[in-house]
Amino acid sequence: MKILAIDNGLYVPQIEALSDGGKNEVIYYSPWGKPFPSIEDKMKGYGYGNIKKDLWFFNHVLSSDCICNFDVSNNDLIAYLREAHPEKSVFGAGRGEKLEHDRVFLKQWLEHYNLPVGPYKVLKGITNLSNYLKKNPGKYVKTNIFRDDTESFFFTSWEDDEEIINERAVTLGIFKETEVFVVEDPIEAACQSGVDMFFGNGNFIPFSWGFEISKNLCINKVALDLDEYPECLRNNFQPLAPLMKRMDYRGAVSTEDRVVSKDESYLIDFTARLPAPMGQMYPVFINNWSELIYKIGKNEDVEVECDYNYIGSFALSSEHALTHNLKMKVDPKDYDKVRFQMVGQDKDKVYSIKGNSVVCCLVAGGKTPQEVLKKLKEASKCVDAFSLDKDPVEAIEKQFEDALKGLNKVGIKF
Repeated sequence: MKILAIDNGLYVPQIEALSDGGKNEVIYYSPWGKPFPSIEDKMKGYGYGNIKKDLWFFNHVLSSDCICNFDVSNNDLIAYLREAHPEKSVFGAGRGEKLEHDRVFLKQWLEHYNLPVGPYKVLKGITNLSNYLKKNPGKYVKTNIFRDDTESFFFTSWEDDEEIINERAVTLGIFKETEVFVVEDPIEAACQSGVDMFFGNGNFIPFSWGFEISKNLCINKVALDLDEYPECLRNNFQPLAPLMKRMDYRGAVSTEDRVVSKDESYLIDFTARLPAPMGQMYPVFINNWSELIYKIGKNEDVEVECDYNYIGSFALSSEHALTHNLKMKVDPKDYDKVRFQMVGQDKDKVYSIKGNSVVCCLVAGGKTPQEVLKKLKEASKCVDAFSLDKDPVEAIEKQFEDALKGLNKVGIKF
């Protein structure tokens, strides 16, 4: 089978795993078409494992059996390819990317299904945003799509955070008075949880649910039956199935939910892609990885095969990697414990390609969360690189226990 993947660099190991040890041909393409192309875009995925890097995407469309996109961008292309080549397997959110990229659109559909939505206000332009925040401090400020320029942040007060608004005004430039901001009230909750699964052929394909803590540590319980999910999470994602079916959604899906009680939570974010960086563990623990991706893209029924009760991941960073290619020191026998981010390879030397401080992700599976945490700490000993910060891994047990207290408080068993 020939598989063609389009990716911006975050999902190289997951794409390489589609080769199934070399049984499948995997062509990897990362967009580079800018006025002044960067050599880093050529490096992403280059030489890694069984991947064949190519600069020309459409040279391979007609000859490929499966085309996949694990990210949220470029899904208009995925939607087009489905219509142009209905005989092919095409994996990705397609038109469903709007559920992640358009925050107001998601809220409106949640309201349509009578699901809990916290108080929010939509404001156009930095002046309207400033005037509102002066009178209404203590809010979350979020934008759509262009997160690298204006990532979500919590606004405490005008006295403390005026500079943040001024910085955003400079960054937005000619769009400072036309950009739309979504301002949300904080939602008091016992904890934050969510699901990580797939959607295809009009149905959710269960995989796991659990915690992503501080956008880093992830501990999930494998749940291969929808009835195994907490009611408060299930109530939020199941009503979206008809909409996603209409969108011809065939891809990965994750949610972030503020858990208020055993039967109520607020879906605050929808991820129309493989989660990052914790998604690095997917092909390690999903036994039928290439079959799963192919059948979802083909809109055929398929189930996740996984032998673990719990799985987890923890990302490691190096600030040096933001501006330099970083050589990663990992024995190939440990590649199932240490998964690379934004990776390229030159013979036996593996590099984290510059531009992303997260350079690798530790992954582990086990019978209990405690076993997973122990294995994650052990995995940290298998990797080294210049300025690699491994100190945060020492605190993962406490981070997990603090998150677990919230679930216990509302009577949800993990």
